[in-house]
Amino acid sequence: MRGVAVIVLGPARAHGAGAAFPAGDDLAEIVGESAPIQAVKALVRKVAPTDLPVLVTGETGTGKELVARAVHRLSGRRAGPFVAVNCAAIPAELAESELFGYGPGAFRGDFHPRGYVRAGDKNVLIDTGASAEVMARYWPGEVRDVTSFEAGLARLGLKSEDIDVVIQTHLHFDHCGNTHRCRNADIYVQAEELRFAESGHPLMAGIYDKALYAGTKLKIVEGDAEILPGIRVHHVPGHTPGTQAVSIDTPKGKAVITGFCSTLDVFNPPPEVREHTPVLTPGIHTDALKAYDNALKVYRMADILIPQHERAFAYSRENPE
Repeated sequence: MRGVAVIVLGPARAHGAGAAFPAGDDLAEIVGESAPIQAVKALVRKVAPTDLPVLVTGETGTGKELVARAVHRLSGRRAGPFVAVNCAAIPAELAESELFGYGPGAFRGDFHPRGYVRAGDKNVLIDTGASAEVMARYWPGEVRDVTSFEAGLARLGLKSEDIDVVIQTHLHFDHCGNTHRCRNADIYVQAEELRFAESGHPLMAGIYDKALYAGTKLKIVEGDAEILPGIRVHHVPGHTPGTQAVSIDTPKGKAVITGFCSTLDVFNPPPEVREHTPVLTPGIHTDALKAYDNALKVYRMADILIPQHERAFAYSRENPE
């Protein structure tokens, strides 16, 4: 049986250093000369080159993430990303799958949280994402492809022409960049979203592009509606005027894809904030009050909550075969 290396941090905290590190010190970011700190450094150097899982324990503020980053930096995986995940913010229903991956049948009813739903004989996508090439037209920051749209569908045994329904939570470029590829699909969008997307508002026009959904089979929705049995859209304006959340009935309860761009942090505010409200206003919005009200609505509606821009989902393992 494979072992686990355990690093325990006590009251002698592992503090981060400033910008200047002493020359030649491979763990200069961990500041301290006490015996416990030196023991931690020695253990980091010992376990980092191995393939053992490493468990770092300690009270809040003792430097667990600092030590974890040091282990990663000295390991054979240093060329890959270090991904810090707030496990307390991941819904209990998704924690195991998001941390360790999932296989066929993990989500009964053929639902899984990456935006694909098998509904009866229908293949349904919630949004279609965008490639790095498309993103680069609108987004000034660095972007890279995790996988291609076609490769992602292929892991489900599908091609773009096999998609029957696309539900657009909204029409920002990063949510509909591949929608035109689904040429046989009905594309469901809120009427208010389509009106706003084509209005050319000077503050928002740069993140909408009619070319991304031109020629598709648009199906206009007014407010809340059932799209297919067990799949409903809920008009939740705020992020955009026509944002719609998507709820899916599953054996484990109602799974809700938020529709508005957010992370789990929106639904897991700091304790001092949570005393007053269980949610935060998502950061990008056209109406802050509506954005807050509808974040609260989605929070109360969902048994399984799926924020669309949660980083933990982006780094979860590949789709079921």
